[in-house]
Amino acid sequence: MEHRFQVFVSSTYSDLIEERLKVAQAVIDSDCFPAGMESFPASGDEQFEYIRKVIDQSDYYVLVVGGRYGSRGKNGISFTEMEFNYACEVGLPILVFPHKEPELLPADKRDQDQESLDLLEKFKARALEGRLAKFWTDGDALANQVMRSLLKTTKENPRTGWLRASGAQIEAIERASDAAVKRADELDREVARLTAVLSKPRDDLSSGDDKVNLEFRYSWNDHNFRTKYSEASATVTWNEILRAVGPDLLDWKNEASVSADIAEFLGSKASHKGTGLIKDALRTVRIQLLALSIVEIQRLKTTQDSVADFWRLTEKGRHQMFQLRPIRKSSN
Repeated sequence: MEHRFQVFVSSTYSDLIEERLKVAQAVIDSDCFPAGMESFPASGDEQFEYIRKVIDQSDYYVLVVGGRYGSRGKNGISFTEMEFNYACEVGLPILVFPHKEPELLPADKRDQDQESLDLLEKFKARALEGRLAKFWTDGDALANQVMRSLLKTTKENPRTGWLRASGAQIEAIERASDAAVKRADELDREVARLTAVLSKPRDDLSSGDDKVNLEFRYSWNDHNFRTKYSEASATVTWNEILRAVGPDLLDWKNEASVSADIAEFLGSKASHKGTGLIKDALRTVRIQLLALSIVEIQRLKTTQDSVADFWRLTEKGRHQMFQLRPIRKSSN
């Protein structure tokens, strides 16, 4: 059975190339056809007439907003905003996906002049007015949001599209779609619940520059050059721990490796070669960083085809690490 819709993907281009590729794949995975400026770069007003025709043939409109307003036509309006205006004019269902923290994007992916920044904010405000938006921070999260939103929208607000299938096939896909929408609703409720819990301030927890004493194992060689192991402790702050191991937690990392990295950092404070946290110290760090919403932990498959706990920074953890770790400009 084939039942598909055409989805027009609109955004600035050069700064969102990778994200657009992932969105296009998400559209395909949603059994839809992506359409956008990849095939006809909007480099001039004459191209916009062709873009209007493609929007006319589309069933849904996806707007991705990053940190740039985009190149402008002769009227001073960006091509992205002109596409949005036309989609509104012809009445397409519009799905909006703004970046959650555009100020954290690299400089080459953000407008630097105030005029463009003002135009971007005005455009974003218009796009969000009266619409439910899904925010994103990376290409994978964006693709996931687009796919889930399309599954819901195509079910709740079906358009013309095209369909070729038997009655039995149609019933089967409708059942699967109903199940997917139900699951997406359950996930949305769970995300809302967790967001409400994690957004509550925890002033009672040790964090930041508060100090903690942690015990670790370290190795040394005796006079016969045999490796021996002993235990020691060091006092550090939570920020020091995050500054030391945070960059390696931008992606999933085995808990045993995280423990070794923290122990190595602690050992450097006491002139020892740290090899790993003792069990209670590891539990302390694990529980504290989870409670502070700095890390997330999942049980994943290892390269040896077994399973283990893996750590990764949350969005909150990434933001905090990026405040601590980058080299700042000299005040001179």
